[in-house]
Amino acid sequence: MNVVTGDAGRGEAVLIRAIQPNHGWERMRQRRGNRPDTELTNGPAKLCQALGISGQDSGKALNQGDFLLLPPKTNKPPRVTATERIGIKHDTHRLWRFIAT
Repeated sequence: MNVVTGDAGRGEAVLIRAIQPNHGWERMRQRRGNRPDTELTNGPAKLCQALGISGQDSGKALNQGDFLLLPPKTNKPPRVTATERIGIKHDTHRLWRFIAT
């Protein structure tokens, strides 16, 4: 799932490749064909399927309408760790993979 973060025509986006859900397990299991919980949202296509995201959601705002993605309800800011990217052959030393916990 790509989330565009900048103005139209600019290449500014965040690719969300996986999440660790904290609710909605039953619905995600149904959408993913009762796969093990560890396989519900651990990849871009799996994540979209589990959340019911399709091409029809392209261009929708994350905080309006039928599609809603909000940060956790907490006053504590997430801890972000930068790591080396995986599955690539060039620029593997660049810390362009971010994990928020």
